[in-house]
Amino acid sequence: GPRPEIAREMLNVLGRHRVRSTFFVVGSMVEQHPKLVRRMMNEGHEVANHSFSHPRLHGMDEEAIRVELARCDRAIFDATGARTNLFRPPGMRYDDTV
Repeated sequence: GPRPEIAREMLNVLGRHRVRSTFFVVGSMVEQHPKLVRRMMNEGHEVANHSFSHPRLHGMDEEAIRVELARCDRAIFDATGARTNLFRPPGMRYDDTV
């Protein structure tokens, strides 16, 4: 995600209960829904890197992995002006290169 139809309701519920969360977002979705990602941050949630296009990173070469992460970081920065310092690999799959 963020997928607007799910994320908006999640944000509403979290806000009602005054709970903060970490959202691991996909950069291509951030580009499509920058206002939603800004809302996440404005409401006190952490926004973190989940790659740009959500590929399984294990088995990919180091440069391809770097490009995925850098593009997602750029999308988050462009949408929010903030840098991220957390990353979760898609599918929770990783190897020594990831």
